[in-house]
Amino acid sequence: MNYLTAICFATTLLASVSAHANLNQFSYFSLSAAQQSYDDVRFASMEQQQLLQPATLEQSDSGIGFRVAAGFQFNKYLALELGVLSPAKADFSIYTEATETTERTTLIAGELTALGADSRLILSYPFNNDWYVRGQLGLVWQSATQEQLSTLDPYEVQETKTTATSTLLAAGFGYSINSNMSLAFDVESGELMDLDQQSYSLSLLFRFN
Repeated sequence: MNYLTAICFATTLLASVSAHANLNQFSYFSLSAAQQSYDDVRFASMEQQQLLQPATLEQSDSGIGFRVAAGFQFNKYLALELGVLSPAKADFSIYTEATETTERTTLIAGELTALGADSRLILSYPFNNDWYVRGQLGLVWQSATQEQLSTLDPYEVQETKTTATSTLLAAGFGYSINSNMSLAFDVESGELMDLDQQSYSLSLLFRFN
């Protein structure tokens, strides 16, 4: 059974269960910011970097990403969220060092950017009225654009666009500020353009009915 089938089956099961359990049901809205990093981002090969000398390649593989979501809590243990997300971007620049007579000069630059949407099945376990732990299983759709050095000319940028679906796993804990608001921290593991993506996410959740 693949992840998509598992999520669809679990969602159907939850809807059936919730029909018989009206306690603790409510809708909510979530705002999240995450420190995200990517493993093994490559904007240029080692051969290309050697051709660029004496210019230097500098790149960043981490940043801040954002997510907005709407969710429904079936009962005190189970919830489903649908969200839109703007992952952190990675970028690079090729520059020449400053000298006594010249300033640092950027010769070329590019970046990896993406937009996406997701659905998440969330299992929570409350310790008391304030604190709870939770785990997440998600299905993520993302459209990404990566600019990288051309294989034909090291001073030209070529653009690659990719649309892909991947899975997401997360675990964390939360604190109920009051009956209508809570704060959650999660560690997430996913993918973007076949790059492993790690996230440390802080979310503010607002109950609206």
